[in-house]
Amino acid sequence: MQSLKPQYFQIDVFFSSMVLCAVAILVGGGGVGAAIPNLVVQLASLAWFALFPGGIRQLTVLRKYTGLLILISVTFLVVICQLVPLPAEIWHSLPGRNVAQSALKLVGMDGQAMPFSLDRNRTFIALLSLLPPLALLTIVLKMRWRDIERLMMALVGLGLLNFIIGGVQLVSAQRLLSFYPGAVASHLYGSFANHNSAGLFFVLVICMYLGFANHPSISSRRVIASVAVLILFGSAVILTQSRSATALLILPIVGVLFDVVLRGRGGRGRGEVGDYTARSLVMAAIVLVGCIAFASQNGKVAQTVQRFYLQDEIRPRVWGDTVHAIERFWPMGSGTGTFADVFQLDESLENVLPKTAGRAHNDYLEIALETGGAGIAIMAGWAGWCLVTLLRASRGAAARQGFAAGLGLCCIALQSIVDYPLRNQAMLCLFAILLGLLARAGAARVDQVSGSVCVKSGSSLPIKRRKPDSRLAPPR
Repeated sequence: MQSLKPQYFQIDVFFSSMVLCAVAILVGGGGVGAAIPNLVVQLASLAWFALFPGGIRQLTVLRKYTGLLILISVTFLVVICQLVPLPAEIWHSLPGRNVAQSALKLVGMDGQAMPFSLDRNRTFIALLSLLPPLALLTIVLKMRWRDIERLMMALVGLGLLNFIIGGVQLVSAQRLLSFYPGAVASHLYGSFANHNSAGLFFVLVICMYLGFANHPSISSRRVIASVAVLILFGSAVILTQSRSATALLILPIVGVLFDVVLRGRGGRGRGEVGDYTARSLVMAAIVLVGCIAFASQNGKVAQTVQRFYLQDEIRPRVWGDTVHAIERFWPMGSGTGTFADVFQLDESLENVLPKTAGRAHNDYLEIALETGGAGIAIMAGWAGWCLVTLLRASRGAAARQGFAAGLGLCCIALQSIVDYPLRNQAMLCLFAILLGLLARAGAARVDQVSGSVCVKSGSSLPIKRRKPDSRLAPPR
């Protein structure tokens, strides 16, 4: 008689993923300035490790994904090593420590052992911020494909909830449901403190819908649903007035057109393909004309367009000063999370503003400053792993899901050039979910001979030959 324990286990996995995702997105969008909300998200992940059946042992699933396990281990190891106290002689020889050494000399602490990081508290907080994404990554790697699909649709629902919250914020000029200080009355934030992160979140929602909306065949319903999701969340992106997120909309738009038009060829005759393609193009043209007409008469859209004019743009000046700071601490770095403390050493006087630059507005430069050559090598490793896994997924049984995950990761990587999307818990967790989806898609294949679904990661897992279970197969 078949045991019911695995079935209960899967239900627990899905429920815990729902809870963690909801907590991360609704509470964890505040960034470094929201200490208590971040703590709530981290405690929720620790509760999962402590209370979930198997707890910390669930991390053993990473052994099936060797490349992913290596990259995660190295990422954690770099941050942990920055907290280890070093003898004074070694610490003094590290690049960029001369100013801190002079300050320590004034208070008689020059000879004490010091950690590698110039701000151990911020580095420790950065280490804790990796726990929620690690928990969600583990959950996604353990879930059935059917539950993954349900999770993606739940994230679309959270996107709709964010849109509703943002609508209330706009109507009330940020007097209602504005969770973080400093909000601009004309920007839509939802549950995020940064309108760029809010815009990127809506872009990722479109990508998730694109990959996991389970319509068995192309139909008018599917076309209408895809266009409706694109218009709804595309409008939300524009209302955030985020230039980077608005520019990134082109990627899911192309993805939706690819999904609606090109996938309509499956199972159709030549005449049907031509008729369907023509109808789809006519519908797309009507939608495009309607959107242009709406945009030309809408003040919010005009405000978003005006923000693309780079007058008095401060980012290039911050990037230039960040490069000088990187040279000061190269090749070791200053410690994860220390940008706000060390950047001021190299900030040019002509670039000084009333507000302190808390971020480099380029995650790649900021990581290079904080972790040096090791951080650059880790970024290159992650990029290489994503590319190889995406290519593998494109030839497998979950190509559509792999494409959606890769598209979302690409959006995050592109916005990181001009902003810092991964500096809040919510986006870190979404990043981990996309990594898990890409890993699953890259390892999924359908064994046509035995009729069973196999998962490969280096070597095939042992699997019984039995009647195929549609719950385990990736949705087509």
